Amino acid sequence: MDVIAPKNAYPHQVSLQWFSNGKWKHFCGGSIIGPDKISTAAHCLENYPEQHEYRVVAGAHNILKSEESQQIRFFKKVVLHPNYDKETIDYDYAVIYTNMPWKFDKTVSSIELPSKDYEPKGNCVTSGWGITNNGKLADELRHVNLTIVPQESCKSMFLPFGQFITDRMTCAGGMKGKGTCQGDSGGPLVCDNLLVGISSWIFIECGLAGFPSGFANVTVGLEWIQSV
Repeated sequence: MDVIAPKNAYPHQVSLQWFSNGKWKHFCGGSIIGPDKISTAAHCLENYPEQHEYRVVAGAHNILKSEESQQIRFFKKVVLHPNYDKETIDYDYAVIYTNMPWKFDKTVSSIELPSKDYEPKGNCVTSGWGITNNGKLADELRHVNLTIVPQESCKSMFLPFGQFITDRMTCAGGMKGKGTCQGDSGGPLVCDNLLVGISSWIFIECGLAGFPSGFANVTVGLEWIQSV
């Protein structure tokens, strides 16, 4: 992702950060789905709690700066999907509860979840502070439009390479240079103003032409996400 997003365009977007070597460092994204509830990817937190302090930053545009719009909360509780498989990245769902609720305003707000029968299709958007073309994490929030790839097409694309696409996965993108990268994980895939995917995996390298980005399918994981 190399296009800088407009400020405050994605008030549901958060940066997950840990404290290391004297400073806070972004490691994954997430989405606000309730007053104190964040959705993210299980693989982001499979080693939690390591010897770090953790926090969530909302309302941010440039995560290297202290902006007036930013709100900061700390981790209170982390729940990974019980079926999460770190080998296959299946069931890549996690929920974080923050130590305090957010103060919702134009720069910080929750995103709606889809209904259980919603099927994502067409053009959607993903956002994050992941690695850009220069090989470094973005300081300003980036975004990119991605088209949903039909499930059967995605399965057949990856099957020759031994990458199995499960029902818990959604594929989007596939154009050269347009996709997610390290650091975008856990962030949102949004269609029709609904959170339909959680950034989960890439194949070989970021933005590889012909290979879409992988997301955890929120519709399929909806019951668990809402219940924890």
